[in-house]
Amino acid sequence: MKYTAAGKGSFLKNFKNGLMNKLGRLTGIFSSDIGIDLGTANTLVYVRGKGIVLAEPSVVAVDSVTGEVLAVGHKAKAMLGKTPRKIHAVRPMKDGVIADFEIAEG
Repeated sequence: MKYTAAGKGSFLKNFKNGLMNKLGRLTGIFSSDIGIDLGTANTLVYVRGKGIVLAEPSVVAVDSVTGEVLAVGHKAKAMLGKTPRKIHAVRPMKDGVIADFEIAEG
């Protein structure tokens, strides 16, 4: 099952872009000492001297027609099991690795 339209880029790229948009509000606090944990259940961002500055569920909602990321984190988790057919809310990680290489490859 593919989550991207032809020519729209890979699922993993869309997930990364959605995550980076979510992190955009934190731009001013980033230094060279950050850590990002892309976990199976949660994604955490740690900044030295500030602690964990972002803790969100590792879930992404994708429009399967356009490949557009519609939501990430808490908003996407709220969509699990409640989306129309063209929107898929999925957990891209399983047991600490990419859950489906075909989806990630796009």
